[in-house]
Amino acid sequence: MKTITNIYLLVFLMSMVTFIKEFITGLTSISIPAIERQFTMSSQRTALIPASNEIAATVLVLLVVFIGSHVNRARCLAVGTFIMAIGCVLYIVPHWLDIYTLSDVTVESTSHSLCHSGNATYGGSCGGRENSLILGLFIVAQMVVGVGFIPLLTLGHSYIYDNADPKKTPIFIGIIFAGSNIGQACGFFIAGAITQNVYVDFDRQGDTNNTTGLSSVHWVGAWWLGFVPAALMAVCVAVPLSFYPGQLKGNHEQVEYSTGNNQNASKTRHMCQAVVDFLRTGLKLSKHPVYMFVSLGVCATYMVLFGLIPYIFKYIITIYNVSLVSTGIYLGINILLGAVGVILSGVLIRCLNLEVVGMLRMNAMVATVTAAMGLAFLASCPNVVLAGEDLSGSWKVSQLNTTWPCNRPCHCGTLEFSPVCGADGYVYTSPCVAGCMNINTKDDKNSYGDCSCITALSRNESLHGAMEGFCDSGCQNFWIFAPVLVLMVIVLLMVQTPSTLAILASVEEKSRNLSLGVRKIMIQVLGLIPGPIIMGTIFDSSCRLWNETNCQSSDGECLIYDNRKLSVRVGIYVISFSALSGLLFLIGSLFASRSNRPIDSVPNIERK
Repeated sequence: MKTITNIYLLVFLMSMVTFIKEFITGLTSISIPAIERQFTMSSQRTALIPASNEIAATVLVLLVVFIGSHVNRARCLAVGTFIMAIGCVLYIVPHWLDIYTLSDVTVESTSHSLCHSGNATYGGSCGGRENSLILGLFIVAQMVVGVGFIPLLTLGHSYIYDNADPKKTPIFIGIIFAGSNIGQACGFFIAGAITQNVYVDFDRQGDTNNTTGLSSVHWVGAWWLGFVPAALMAVCVAVPLSFYPGQLKGNHEQVEYSTGNNQNASKTRHMCQAVVDFLRTGLKLSKHPVYMFVSLGVCATYMVLFGLIPYIFKYIITIYNVSLVSTGIYLGINILLGAVGVILSGVLIRCLNLEVVGMLRMNAMVATVTAAMGLAFLASCPNVVLAGEDLSGSWKVSQLNTTWPCNRPCHCGTLEFSPVCGADGYVYTSPCVAGCMNINTKDDKNSYGDCSCITALSRNESLHGAMEGFCDSGCQNFWIFAPVLVLMVIVLLMVQTPSTLAILASVEEKSRNLSLGVRKIMIQVLGLIPGPIIMGTIFDSSCRLWNETNCQSSDGECLIYDNRKLSVRVGIYVISFSALSGLLFLIGSLFASRSNRPIDSVPNIERK
């Protein structure tokens, strides 16, 4: 049993828990565009999916802390990890409930959307299930995952601290934290480079690439597939964790557990006292200016970071028309390099021997640099130009003009939006609208010929072909944006260590644990939850063309964005909250410099 419950194995298992949690985060971020497309959801609705992960954690954190203080903490970690596996399974349930049929949304693009008489009129597909039910399942799944991760956040570090060699404890905790970066990077890698290239219903309908390729606006990758190995990994980690005792060292007192009435009554009193102490400490901390300004500065930083994470994949493929594979690989590398920021901030604190004032001023400078980097979002690409349409404001597919003199014999009606890029450089809403008479499929991509409207509008008889998907604008601004985003993530993550050390050094020793707990709740309520919701609203407010659906609980997904509006609004979001973060850190440093209480450079938590 000692071999099974080895401290090094424990560290590995706990690092795997953080790996799995952030692996799920990466999978969720990549899955959002596909979920919006399959279930015709707006970004405001899908924003509730990543935000719900933190809601449950915020509500239940105190209860988990109380329970964990009276039972075996390792088994709490095991139960939490198994709960994460359940959350992964719940996330897959919508896939089992709905079959995404390409012919339903493309009106059989290989035949009916071509130019000929008798084209069907599109009324919009609901996908078989009401979207309120589907969205609810996604939200519940994320909440369950969030609940499962609470034990590691609240009990895991103290369990390591109590059982490991004090000299090795910082290394062990660092290894556990490292799992989060690696996990999220792997989530982006696997989801972007592998699962999004597999058709969503490959397990039930087989390969459909022969009719619709990755370039089609109707392509939906297997967003659910990555959650299968995530659930399996969680179960495999939970089993060995359940064998660990309450204490590993022989010199620690073993915790005795009892189910007697007196013991239960005592536990109830302890829980009530814990709540009272928490509220009393929270009120006291609210009057501590350094603590409050530092915590609010971190909240503003996390507004930027966690507002971008769920939607940065969608932003890149929307603005820059980068492939799913390339975007997933790029973001995975970006997250891995982000770990440099955490390491760099710790090195600077040690090398420069920074005290609280110095650490907060460094954070203020870092936030200012982040705000300046936010200007990179202005390097967007031109809007999609639809032939014969202005698209000023917000339009619906049914409002588009699909009948022109050149395609009048085609009887296009209100066919589903299935864009093709004409040889004249314009985007046509469907092959029928372009007047295309035939189709050819090669290398999983459809091309069309004898397109009468392309020839008529271009007044060039040699131009009569079209390719599936949007036209390539030739914009190269991604190569301006990409390196700046890498640096931005590195700089943003530099805030974490100095702010934590500043709080530990500026509050009383007996309040340190609760101060971090209160700050965690503040970050969730003021950063992690509203960030994705605001970003989802920004995306929806920048939509130029909306799809339509017969679902009573869905307003459809956005088909074309105003790239300029979207990039400017996201840029303003990043610059505003980064600047606010810098201002809050600066004010906190001013209060710290006036404090009469001596402040250590790097607090020694073990000092008595």
